[in-house]
Amino acid sequence: MEIESKLKSITSQNGVKGYLILNSDGQKIKTNLETELSDKYQKFIYSMMAQVNTFFKQVSENPSNAEGTADNDLKLMRFRSSYDDVIIAPDGEFTMVILKEPQS
Repeated sequence: MEIESKLKSITSQNGVKGYLILNSDGQKIKTNLETELSDKYQKFIYSMMAQVNTFFKQVSENPSNAEGTADNDLKLMRFRSSYDDVIIAPDGEFTMVILKEPQS
């Protein structure tokens, strides 16, 4: 149960409220958040990631993009609100979302 030990390690860190793991279809695989909160984040994160990946694809196809990088997928995203500090880390078939207490 390597995953369980890693999740326990993450949630034991100072300020971590919880986690949410989504599959590639945006469905919840595992969470320790309350259902209402995890449902809100699930829908928002899946939709936002689709938009970001569409943007990256369009940028890659732009003829003015001299680099022409093929590996232009979302690797890590972090944003902060007055309620949560949210870290999104997609990795292949799964996406890990960590909610932390916002830092001032």
